Amino acid sequence: DIGKLLRSMGIKKDDIYKALVDVRGTQRVTDQNPEQKYQALERYSRDLTALAKRGSLDPVIGRDEEIRRVIQVLSRRTKNNP
Repeated sequence: DIGKLLRSMGIKKDDIYKALVDVRGTQRVTDQNPEQKYQALERYSRDLTALAKRGSLDPVIGRDEEIRRVIQVLSRRTKNNP
């Protein structure tokens, strides 16, 4: 179960509670659509496409093989992406 998985990764219940408090603050989740209220994606991610369009990303150095592999996987027409 998920508890065993988290424990095997060294994640404790208190760590999860702390992360939830960081996201929600002291507000309780009572809405039908809490994702819209807390906007975790906007808070904890970056839009790499927008950054690239603005030229705000640092160049990738020494990752040629990884980039080729990503292009290969994303270019597939029939097989699902991993």
